[in-house]
Amino acid sequence: MRNRWMLTVVPLLLSGALAQAADSSEPAEAAQLPVFKVGDQLVFALKDLLTKLPADDEAMIVGRVDEAGTTFVDGAGAIVRVYDGSWAATQINGVAYSPPIKALDFPLAPGKSWSHENSSLSAACGKQTTKLKSEVKGWEEVEVPAGRFKALRIDSKGYWRNGCGNDQLSYRFWYAPAVKSIVKNESIIYAGGRMFSGTLSELKSYKLD
Repeated sequence: MRNRWMLTVVPLLLSGALAQAADSSEPAEAAQLPVFKVGDQLVFALKDLLTKLPADDEAMIVGRVDEAGTTFVDGAGAIVRVYDGSWAATQINGVAYSPPIKALDFPLAPGKSWSHENSSLSAACGKQTTKLKSEVKGWEEVEVPAGRFKALRIDSKGYWRNGCGNDQLSYRFWYAPAVKSIVKNESIIYAGGRMFSGTLSELKSYKLD
């Protein structure tokens, strides 16, 4: 049964404050830690890679910024993401991660690589541990509904394990310094030796307070 493989999918959907689409000038070689303001907004268009069908848009609004980090809420004010001061995710959609998810390790530059491990709890399958190795592949131009951006492509591959089983997972996403955000993300999780779930996320619109 599919729920046997119930996983907490790490939606590496966002990381940042917002601005305009990238222009023709060359970006700096390294992308620095983003800075946010309360009220900044991101909206992502989602697509299921298994069914090829669109899913509901995901809206992210900066609700709080302080020395502890940045909190994102949805349109109703419910907390959906919490990041610490180094931009590691400590909470996603009500699930706490310890250690936090280090999807982005600033400053980002071509050739940089790092390993990260995190754990969370699943009601169906107990403790889940994920181990990933990430590498910044280089600068690419990427077009999404929100515009065309110069972005750093980051590939992450690894494994998950919980009380229901274990298998591989992979992420490929593009971080655009011009908007201080991941503008495109492809995530795939395998279970039982085959693709269990996959999501394509693309920045659809943004607003800077």
